[in-house]
Amino acid sequence: MVFTKISTFEKTIFFLLVSVVLYSFFSIEFNRIYYRDSLWIAAFAYNFALEGSLYDVISREPGLAIGHGRIHDYIYGNFMLFFNDYFYSHRTLSWIISIGVLIIFFSILKNLKFSNLQALLSTLLLSLSEHFLLSSHIARPEILVLLFVFFSLYLITYSKRFNLNFFIAGFLISLSIDIHLSSQISLFMILFYEISNLKKAYSPRDYIYEVFKKYSFFIYGYLLGLFIVAINNFQYLNEIQNAMSFATQVSIETSIYDRLSWIFTFGLSSKYFRWMIFPFILIMALIIFISNPKKNLDPTFFIFLGGLFGLIILGRMNHHYLLIFFPFLYAYFISNLLNNKNVLSFISIFTLSSYFIFIQFILFSNDAKANPKMFYEKVRSAIEIPSDVIIIAPDNFWYSFKDREFYSYQARVNLKELASKNKVIFISNEVFDLYYKENKVVGKNTGVRNINKNFLDGFEEILSFEDYHFGSFGLKKNNTITFYQNFK
Repeated sequence: MVFTKISTFEKTIFFLLVSVVLYSFFSIEFNRIYYRDSLWIAAFAYNFALEGSLYDVISREPGLAIGHGRIHDYIYGNFMLFFNDYFYSHRTLSWIISIGVLIIFFSILKNLKFSNLQALLSTLLLSLSEHFLLSSHIARPEILVLLFVFFSLYLITYSKRFNLNFFIAGFLISLSIDIHLSSQISLFMILFYEISNLKKAYSPRDYIYEVFKKYSFFIYGYLLGLFIVAINNFQYLNEIQNAMSFATQVSIETSIYDRLSWIFTFGLSSKYFRWMIFPFILIMALIIFISNPKKNLDPTFFIFLGGLFGLIILGRMNHHYLLIFFPFLYAYFISNLLNNKNVLSFISIFTLSSYFIFIQFILFSNDAKANPKMFYEKVRSAIEIPSDVIIIAPDNFWYSFKDREFYSYQARVNLKELASKNKVIFISNEVFDLYYKENKVVGKNTGVRNINKNFLDGFEEILSFEDYHFGSFGLKKNNTITFYQNFK
């Protein structure tokens, strides 16, 4: 059993891990409550489950058809429909999935011969990391990708390498394409894991033969998964092609130099430079890797290298994707520090954990006073809107009006023309007024610049009230909500 003869210190680490999971649960109602990607993807998935069509009801653009897959949309959309009156349904689902991810990650490390303490501390560090907690509260596909990829890695690293394990692993990794394309980074993680084992094999020739034999079942499972993904998306071929065309149109070619340098520089653009922790841990791990030849075959480091190589090949340098493989660098870093058994090592672990806790404290102090549920209920009950009226509002208002025809400021349509042909209620949470009346910049991605300055000509103000619950695009808590309409 994993927890037999567990020490008092290990029990303490386990208690801390449970505490973080509980904090994650209680912070569902406020942690990064307004996260644009999550809102768009949740709205897309909800509409897909409700209407069966690939249509982004917020930005009205095709790009999201490949921003996440149909399996993701089925799971999140139907969960939101089933708990339709529960405001935090998609966030709660991500939290539930995150628990499974932590359990599987711990199990992978045990497969890789980590001690209980090494596995528990590595899992604790993952649970505390900003990107993991973020993914545990939003509808982006990374947390679901982790569930599929980590379970596949668990099957492959299991000591009894059954053919069925490889078949299921290949099947799941293939299916995860229909969650997000970034999941295929895992193929390189598996490849590098086998390379680390090859160098340790007594007979490399026999080992290569055994690997080919086992991975033939992996390929069978992968092909079966591809077939299901193709069937699952065949009826949406036109939408996917439009999305690919759109993505190609707006994409920027990334050179090899930019891909490599991004790993070390992307944290400079983060607030307080907090994401510089990624290159810092990477540099420290590289020093350990180079200075300790006996440890340079550690499979966790090779799994990380495979993920990093896959990200560079993918060329889509997005910090969210680091979550797929960076946990293995945490594990490598922690295990080596614990093996040293000196004061400096324990200080390093304590400092790293304290850093992640400090980031959560900052986020807590910024967000904990928000009450978005009360905000949305107040907005919805403020006015009775006829069924034939179109609503144009900041995108976070979709939650209040998800059963209506809704357009956000971000919508890639001619909103002026839309208003000239339809009954429209326009809602401003100070963003429009601040931008056009007071010439204040109110966020780069609010969408307010998409609206004509004279858009409200012909509208009249019908209602206004103060908001103390949520805030204007999450920028501040207190602002004025104003309703305008273009009909009598």
